[in-house]
Amino acid sequence: MKNYTRKEFLQTSLIVGGAALVAGRSRLAAATAPGSANGDVRVAVVGINAQGAGHMRAYLGKLPGARLVAICDVDSEVLRKRAAECELAGFKPTLYRDYRKLLENKDIDAVVLGTPNHQHSLQTIWALQAGKDVYCEKPLSHNVWEGRQVVAAVRKYHKNIVQAGTQNRSSEDVMDAIAFVRSGKIGRIQWARALCYKQRDSIGRTTGPQAVPKSVDYDLWTGPADLIPPHRNSPTNGPIHYDWHWFWNYGGGDITN
Repeated sequence: MKNYTRKEFLQTSLIVGGAALVAGRSRLAAATAPGSANGDVRVAVVGINAQGAGHMRAYLGKLPGARLVAICDVDSEVLRKRAAECELAGFKPTLYRDYRKLLENKDIDAVVLGTPNHQHSLQTIWALQAGKDVYCEKPLSHNVWEGRQVVAAVRKYHKNIVQAGTQNRSSEDVMDAIAFVRSGKIGRIQWARALCYKQRDSIGRTTGPQAVPKSVDYDLWTGPADLIPPHRNSPTNGPIHYDWHWFWNYGGGDITN
């Protein structure tokens, strides 16, 4: 198994380039894929309602060396909206609701995963088994054991590359700040405190199970987790989108967010 340096990875992997666009002032990288018809890396974006939508739009900007060939979401209404966006930008990707069907497509080189956290490990492993490179949104896993299974899969299917985001690792403003601290211009650092104050809308507290929108394949959405009806319903996001972060069964709250 080749252990890539950060520099090598940035030079050879498209995935970090396209996915990191969401962060702002990010360094982009692109490479050619020998298996592609015209030398471009053929990319599929999976989970395109929120963070994944930003990844998708990076490729609509015609990122050099990359070609968006497929999008996937278990919500048919979200899929319809994103397909319309793609068409306006001059793209006609293949549409999928079932990620497993997408992985059967040999004309896809890499996947970008913007799905809920509890799906990340399994979907990454499946992609490796299907011979795809992977960019997986944070966190890589729902728990430590799952993450270790991904590491084991990366070592086994070593011809492919996996990168787990956090975009701040690739954001130039953050790297510039770190360089400034390390330069010694503000003296020796004694301690640091990080704060994150954000106003949030209601997370939709309810008194019982909520109906899932008809456009959502809730079995696919739930994946490896227990099939439990949602118990939240916010005015902005409805019963599942985004507010799944606060589902006791698999959400993880803001610590994993």
